[in-house]
Amino acid sequence: MVTINNKKNGVYYTPSDLASYFVEPLIDRSKLTIFDPAYGEGSLLLAAEKVYKRKYPKLKFLSLHGCDKLPKDGLLTHLPNENFTRKDFFLFPVAQKFDTIVSNPPFVRHHLFQVSRRIEYYKKVKDICKINLSTDLWGYFLLKSTSHLNEGGNLGVILPWSFLQADYAHSIREFLLQKFERIELIALDRNYFLNAEERIILLWLFNYGNVNKSIKIGYSNTIQNEIKFNEIDSYTWLSRRVTVSSYCSINNLIDKLTNEHGYEPFGNIASVKIGVVTGANDYFIFKRDKITEQKFDRRTLQPILTSFRNVCGFLLNGTIPEQYLLKINKRNYKNHIGLLRSFREDKIHLRAHSIRRNPWYSVIVGKIPDAFFPYRISKCPYLLLNNKNYQSTNSIHRIYFKDKLSPESIQCLQLSFLTYPSQLSLESNSKVYGSGVLKIEPSSLQSSIIRIGNYSWVKDLYIKAEAMLMNSQKDQVIDLVSDYFYKELKISKQIQMEIRKTYNELVTRRMNRLNSA
Repeated sequence: MVTINNKKNGVYYTPSDLASYFVEPLIDRSKLTIFDPAYGEGSLLLAAEKVYKRKYPKLKFLSLHGCDKLPKDGLLTHLPNENFTRKDFFLFPVAQKFDTIVSNPPFVRHHLFQVSRRIEYYKKVKDICKINLSTDLWGYFLLKSTSHLNEGGNLGVILPWSFLQADYAHSIREFLLQKFERIELIALDRNYFLNAEERIILLWLFNYGNVNKSIKIGYSNTIQNEIKFNEIDSYTWLSRRVTVSSYCSINNLIDKLTNEHGYEPFGNIASVKIGVVTGANDYFIFKRDKITEQKFDRRTLQPILTSFRNVCGFLLNGTIPEQYLLKINKRNYKNHIGLLRSFREDKIHLRAHSIRRNPWYSVIVGKIPDAFFPYRISKCPYLLLNNKNYQSTNSIHRIYFKDKLSPESIQCLQLSFLTYPSQLSLESNSKVYGSGVLKIEPSSLQSSIIRIGNYSWVKDLYIKAEAMLMNSQKDQVIDLVSDYFYKELKISKQIQMEIRKTYNELVTRRMNRLNSA
């Protein structure tokens, strides 16, 4: 089968091997009407027909139906024309119901279609589930599809990984939990569609209209592998981000570390705030040589950290800041008239963040943080202590300890972030960019787990670990620090192995995206 890509419309026709694998669990002798709301060239319906004939060769009651605005006819010409509707699915009558629905809906991101269309789709599904206008097109398709199911019906959908990771998908997952007795899902870490950059999910939903009794999730690189399913609870399913491992339930593993070994959410210890938002870093932030050239008043300058790229220890390096934030306000703006005039010429005063400020040039700096943490990073995130009265831009999180911590407790906290349990929780809670970069939101950082204690070995270990960080031995330092914590907390070898294998799986998966970018 030829797979055709129409990226603008999110159209990626389903390869025949994937179609057959996908429809297999949904075919039931009691489910006699099957519908595809975006049937395209008909590969899912054709696969359903073949599977049905193989499973039930003596039965001849199957009825196939489809809807598509721009179908590519060819595979289904042997079926009655009246079973297929050429129109926008959102105009398809809700009164028409089916026993089984199979769908590979368009993968169109919300910002690629007009707000007026989003509002139109939203009106069609708002009584089904509360979603926001940042929902991608597949979300509207999925929700409307449920309104065409008969009681006890099954629904199968091929979706992008954003189903498990996007904020807007949380309410959709919650809705599905309330409506289907069984949920099964496989996350495939491979692009199955030609010219498409999306990794996909196979989602099967069984027995519409009944109380949920089971949620199973599996992970694999390919459908050719034997896939192990892990049972998860509703709490995990309703997490802001559901992370899938082929080894174990990550949430169960983290629960064991918190319940039995004293790990706790970082949010218990500290609050996390985004860094200073200037709205135009190139204008409000100056390198050191520019500061000397411009002869700025030192009282208007705030040393600021703009990147973790050059950080290689537990403390800020060097004694002279590399960059400064220029703090202009109503009292000193006359000293910067020429500079502000050039800002206006470049229309900086019309940018969104500038408009929200009063006056527009006065960047809100805020309280000096106790520590910093990277917002985006590809390797080994950890806590950096602010020992030099710095601020940070919004590429770096500002950390404020809720209670006064002793120097020893802070050192233990910094070391804790370099253990496999903490690194695993960061990997599983955070989002991943296509370039393999970990995007650590404030909420994911606060929910990551850490361990603080008064241990005699912390001081010596801290010195060793910092020396290794300074020498870019980040992988080795995690091994070293983890061994100390494992021994102190009496974490079994089996749990250690599960943590390590699961962590390596997530990191490898993420870095493979970097290598393929």
